[in-house]
Amino acid sequence: MENDLNALPVNELGASAQKAEAGSVLNGFIKIAEYMYVTDNKELLSREGLTAEDISHVIVSEIRETVGDDCPSMVSVKKTNGFLVIVPITLFHALDLDPNQPFKELVPRFDSVNLFIENARKISQKVVIYCKDRTLAYFVAAQYNIDYYELEPGKAVHHLMKVTGSDWSELSKKCMKRLTEWRELGKQRRAQSSTERKLSLSINSIR
Repeated sequence: MENDLNALPVNELGASAQKAEAGSVLNGFIKIAEYMYVTDNKELLSREGLTAEDISHVIVSEIRETVGDDCPSMVSVKKTNGFLVIVPITLFHALDLDPNQPFKELVPRFDSVNLFIENARKISQKVVIYCKDRTLAYFVAAQYNIDYYELEPGKAVHHLMKVTGSDWSELSKKCMKRLTEWRELGKQRRAQSSTERKLSLSINSIR
């Protein structure tokens, strides 16, 4: 699975990608992959700007953060008058990164956001991860890559550093500890699964 990530052309992965057309919200986002972007600028999350670029899914990585009336708080994709409605999902608060907090409380949130990203990819839509602290947005992207591509945390973070360049924000030791716990859980889940799956989530998930 790691080879799948490494095989992606550089121009699909981020900072070196060709600029979008003038006026596009994509010019204000940091590109993680062809289907995933990061931003700490809430002003870019307008319905018109996002739908123009086929971004139907917004991930907000702070519980108390509000994105505005254009981003209703719901977790399902809806189609209204032929247009996809922006669907943000609130993930977690920075307090969830405290190593003293049980990791099992964070697991369903990781699972939820990863399924959310998968749903967007299945309908050829893009995802933007928003947080006023960009580090948490990178944390969300890293945990997805760890699960989907079966990466060790260090390699997942190195990949993000490579594609974001000068826009990178270093992850804290707390973040890295949570990512290590997440990787170990993924290994356990896959070992107990009789079928190969892109995400480690399964009905018999370990808790």
